Amino acid sequence: MRETGDVRESITRVVPRVLLGGVLLLGFACLVTGIGQRGDVRNAYEVGFGQSGDRCEASVDVHLDVETGEAMSCTNLNTSFGAPFAFSGFTAGQNEEVAALVERLGDGGLSEGEQRRIQDRVDELAATVPAENRPYHYSGLWGTGLALLGGGIIVAGLVLFLLLRRRLESLLGRLPWPR
Repeated sequence: MRETGDVRESITRVVPRVLLGGVLLLGFACLVTGIGQRGDVRNAYEVGFGQSGDRCEASVDVHLDVETGEAMSCTNLNTSFGAPFAFSGFTAGQNEEVAALVERLGDGGLSEGEQRRIQDRVDELAATVPAENRPYHYSGLWGTGLALLGGGIIVAGLVLFLLLRRRLESLLGRLPWPR
């Protein structure tokens, strides 16, 4: 049979560690989710360039064939086939403008300079899209804010654990224990 002192000592060591584990888990979840959401937003208007049959970059929604200038559609198998394209949040006119630019520049293939011109125009148009029309528009705490919150929770949890551990052990040690 365990002594009361052994139980008390076990509890005073376990409780702070369980609380710290919960706080660290919450902070880590916020941090990872926030970083992931930032990546979603950053890639929303990125144009991928490749050749038909190339592997597609999963984080990019629009892929163009550098040999023909045609839009490619990526499947779950990460292969590409010809398909129309549209950028989320763009007006029909803006999508048509990008399509016309791609068609004009893509005749005979897309050089690196032409690829840059297309991406630059998409970036210019993306800057005009209202926040509520953007893909991955999250309301409330998300992205960088959520990642910073997660990092703050982790740091605060560790600091509080180190500062308050002795006090918590002292408080738990003064509880009346059955004999």
